[in-house]
Amino acid sequence: MPGKILVNRLRELLTQQAAIQKQELDLRVEIQIVERQLQLLSLGGGTSVVPVDENQQFIEKYRDQLEPEDIEFLSKKYRSTKEVVEYTGFPRTSLRRDALERGTIEYRKDENGNIRYKTISVMRKLLNVKAEEKR
Repeated sequence: MPGKILVNRLRELLTQQAAIQKQELDLRVEIQIVERQLQLLSLGGGTSVVPVDENQQFIEKYRDQLEPEDIEFLSKKYRSTKEVVEYTGFPRTSLRRDALERGTIEYRKDENGNIRYKTISVMRKLLNVKAEEKR
């Protein structure tokens, strides 16, 4: 019985720790957003309208659905096929089909002609897949 109590206490503490880590990450992201807005404001000559990066807007909108790793993935606007496959587990053929045939994942080609996927599009698909799995 004491072992069960300790296991439950450990679970409780780990859950609290995870919540604190998520909150810390949320604060770091918010700090980065505000710093970026200040930077843009100073570059723009003090205009009151500050454009916000599309990825930052996405993070703000879906913050409750994102894991710390997701936010790190979104730190770049575009990722290579290899990076996307490793992160998401999506097959290469599925990515290409979604990008080139269906148009559900945005992409661009780099200077070498390699496909680079827009991270927001990839994350939208990943969130949709996760939502489908929960049903």
